[in-house]
Amino acid sequence: MQHAHYFSAVCYRRLGQYENALAYYQMVVDNWPDYQYAWSAQYLIGTCYENLKESGGLPEAEASLKMEQSYKAVVEKYPYSALTANACLKLSDLNLKRGQRVEAARYLELFLAKAHPSDPRIQSVKARFEELLEKLEGEAQ
Repeated sequence: MQHAHYFSAVCYRRLGQYENALAYYQMVVDNWPDYQYAWSAQYLIGTCYENLKESGGLPEAEASLKMEQSYKAVVEKYPYSALTANACLKLSDLNLKRGQRVEAARYLELFLAKAHPSDPRIQSVKARFEELLEKLEGEAQ
């Protein structure tokens, strides 16, 4: 049953029917949190909200809140998933947009801890992290 829900959501998302995809992804994470792709469903909930925001289907503030909730759930419930590092980057960006630099830096640091050693983004994220730390130290003085 969980396979059918997950792959229905995938199909709806690929068709651009994000509301339908959200409903099915949400059923997966609510009803089968230990399902082999529950971590993916949780992450893809966030991307659906991101797509709804970009298409004007949801106001930016509402979509950003839902995105944050979804990506935080990935980090908290599925800390060893293949998408945890991606969720950390999304959370860092969301926090930067709100001017919450400390939280943004925390998620960049977590990305560096969670990313696969061969991830090509590591160097650029390290640079972003160090730059953010310098700004924070400058503000503290």
